[in-house]
Amino acid sequence: MKIRTAISTFSVAAAVSLAIAPAYSDSYIVDSEGNPVFVGTMGDGFGTKDNCVRSPRHEDEAWTEACGKPAEAASKTVEAPAAPETETTPAPPTEAAEAAPVEPTFERITIDGQAVFASGSDKLTDDGKAAVDDVIEQLRSFDKVKTISIVGHTDSTGAEAFNQKLSEKRANAVRDHLVSRGVNPVLLSSSGMGEGSPVADNKTKDGRQQNRRVEVNIDGSKVVSQ
Repeated sequence: MKIRTAISTFSVAAAVSLAIAPAYSDSYIVDSEGNPVFVGTMGDGFGTKDNCVRSPRHEDEAWTEACGKPAEAASKTVEAPAAPETETTPAPPTEAAEAAPVEPTFERITIDGQAVFASGSDKLTDDGKAAVDDVIEQLRSFDKVKTISIVGHTDSTGAEAFNQKLSEKRANAVRDHLVSRGVNPVLLSSSGMGEGSPVADNKTKDGRQQNRRVEVNIDGSKVVSQ
């Protein structure tokens, strides 16, 4: 099983309409409606205290009730000790730190068909489920996710109509697994291309293996590297 990632980044003017909801912008990845993207418990490395997909700018102090902070803890405030009553010269005002800029980003993650699905089947194997779980890990590099489109592909072995249907079912299987892990289904769409979009020669075993794949296309935004 291999996962190949191709990233193409498109920079636009700062006024691009990919605003991030203020409640979560510095802590969690949010969807197009400003809601945090959740992740279900999947064993070691995934069961976090908040079960939200954290952005690169996450700070523990910004943990919210929406992401699992107990209401009692969220309501508590710590009072600062009273300052001594002495005459001091007020410090000059400082400029507020500018938020790190973000830019639109499109990322394609290709999940190879080998060991992901059994031959002629649309049921994810254990390795296949692990490969889809890796997609969630890569979501953590985003600050905001607009859409996630899932496209299934097959090789040319077998009838064309069968391959078309199989590619659709495999894309749906990946979509359903992401939903089972807590990804908002509103973000997701799935479709199949059958054998119509090969990336290698179907006359060779290696080529057919490359053509049996599912592509996960993430459209969102990331922090611009300084």
